[in-house]
Amino acid sequence: SHVKKILPEEWHDRWERRLAEIRDGEVFRGVSARRHKNGSLVDVFVSSQSVRTLRGEFSGYLLVLKDQKKKAQQELTNELLASIVRGAQEAIVSTNINLEIRTWNATAERMFGSKKHQVLGKTLDIIWPISMRAEAKQLCASVRSRRGHRFETTCVDADGRELPVSGFSSALLNSAGVPTGYTVFFSDLTAKREVEKTLRETEEFSRRVLESSQDWISV
Repeated sequence: SHVKKILPEEWHDRWERRLAEIRDGEVFRGVSARRHKNGSLVDVFVSSQSVRTLRGEFSGYLLVLKDQKKKAQQELTNELLASIVRGAQEAIVSTNINLEIRTWNATAERMFGSKKHQVLGKTLDIIWPISMRAEAKQLCASVRSRRGHRFETTCVDADGRELPVSGFSSALLNSAGVPTGYTVFFSDLTAKREVEKTLRETEEFSRRVLESSQDWISV
C-alpha cells in the first residue's frame, strides 16, 4: 500500500486492521502520526471512511489528513494573545463590523464598571456619551482605510460618569484584507487630567501672589 510509506513501520499491522474496519463501514477520526519525506514523524488529525458506489459496493477509501502542528501553533498563538489581552493595563475592546462587542478584558471591566457577560453582544454605544455616538461611529468607519488611529475623547462608565480617555483603534481584517471588526485600546486619563488641573491651579495661584504682592520678589 502506498499509504504505508507515510506510516511508522510499527503501525503497519494496525493499519491493515483499521482498513478492514473502515471497509466494513466504520468511520475513523483521531490524532495519529505520519512520516514526512525527510523521515521525521508528523502529528496529524486523520479522518477516514469507505467510498461506495450507488449500489453500495465498496470502491475505495477516503483519507483526509490535517497537520496538527499548524493547529497547535495556532492554539498557542491564540492563548498567547488571550494572555496579553487579559493582563494588559489598557482596556481592550474588540467588536464585529456592526460595533457589537466581542472582547472585553479585565481592565475594561474596571475602567467602565461593567462585567464582560453584561456587555458581550451590545454595541459600543454603551461607552459613548449620547452626544458623541455619531462621531464615534465616524471614527470607526475612518479606521477601515487606515492602519490605525490615535485619539483622545470622553467615554462614560456604567454609572454615567464621564471618563477622559486616550485610545488607539484599528480594523480587524480577514485573510482577504476585508474589515470584519475593530479593536480599540483605551487608557484612562483621569489621573493625568487631575495632575494637569492641579498644576494649572498652582500656576494661577503663584501668578496672583506675584501680581498682588507689594514687595519685590525675585525667583
